[in-house]
Amino acid sequence: MALTAPPSDAALFRERGITLPSFQNYKPSKELKGGHRLSVRGVAWSIDGRKLASCGADRSVRVWTPERSVDVRASTELRGHTESVDQLAWSPTAPDQIATASADKSVRIWDIRSAKATQVISTPGSNINIAYHPHGHQVAVGDKADTISIIDVKMGRIVETVQDRSRGPVEEINEFTWSPDGSLFLLTSGTGSIHIHDARNPLEGDANTAKGAATRWSRLHTMVAHTANVFCIEMDPSSRYMATASADSMIGLWALDEWMSVRMSGSLSFPARSLSFSHDGEFLAAGGEDPWIDISSVATGNTVYKLPVTGMINTLAWHPSKLYLAYAGDEPPSTTASGGGGSAASSAAKDNGVIRIFGL
Repeated sequence: MALTAPPSDAALFRERGITLPSFQNYKPSKELKGGHRLSVRGVAWSIDGRKLASCGADRSVRVWTPERSVDVRASTELRGHTESVDQLAWSPTAPDQIATASADKSVRIWDIRSAKATQVISTPGSNINIAYHPHGHQVAVGDKADTISIIDVKMGRIVETVQDRSRGPVEEINEFTWSPDGSLFLLTSGTGSIHIHDARNPLEGDANTAKGAATRWSRLHTMVAHTANVFCIEMDPSSRYMATASADSMIGLWALDEWMSVRMSGSLSFPARSLSFSHDGEFLAAGGEDPWIDISSVATGNTVYKLPVTGMINTLAWHPSKLYLAYAGDEPPSTTASGGGGSAASSAAKDNGVIRIFGL
């Protein structure tokens, strides 16, 4: 019996009534430049997709409206942090609220309409990670000492610590997130495992819940995910899958209904430093030290497009309703955009943080 070739990704998409986008025919990525003087560490879209926020090593936070204008003069700078801002997160319920984590040992909650911080929360250490609870009432922040603090947004203070060196030895934690329903809190570890904690409120359904009642943060399970340090964790917007990336250069896909491995793929030569699912859950973008961003089909794991890049990618994010991919890192502006050659111009260009949007 003759073996037949497996169906193409395009054919599999057609079977489900979906057209595979012609990524190779997209226009060159648009540049948002002039907003950061140093490396961009984080980009994220607002829940309504109208705004894109960026943060960087130059201590700045900036909010752009890319579909209206990519000119820096049309953006808004959020001023206040005194050290590098390594990560930011938009509220999943309020399109004008954003949280930023800085090495200045603070978390700031901003109201974009006034361009001011409505909350400034002091934290134990220099912060590098931040994530919102799916319901928007809590923010988790992690620092360089691997202390993970839970902040109540309305109260404007830390209400719980998931792990703290004062309680004994702690593991290296790189990223964390909540499950789609908010009942579980997941942390990536330096041992290659994912630690799953109980984030349910013991008084859920009780009137005391609204008064900031404490939650349980006991560890429920440790899932062996990779053979080395896990750098990234990302939830599929359709709540079907979780993706992880590790120092072993593998990207894992996990089914959330049973918490089982779907596949491991090695589409990158180097470890991915950022992951993002498209709004429909059909594509997973991964970037790091490779000279491309890998865009793969979630259904098959096959690479459908390699987006060329010219430097380390620190962060990337799909738009919440369109196939726009924002990405940034240590890429210099394009030669034509920077306006000239010469060693001085090249040196200056490398110091400029630039954000690109593929598909816009």
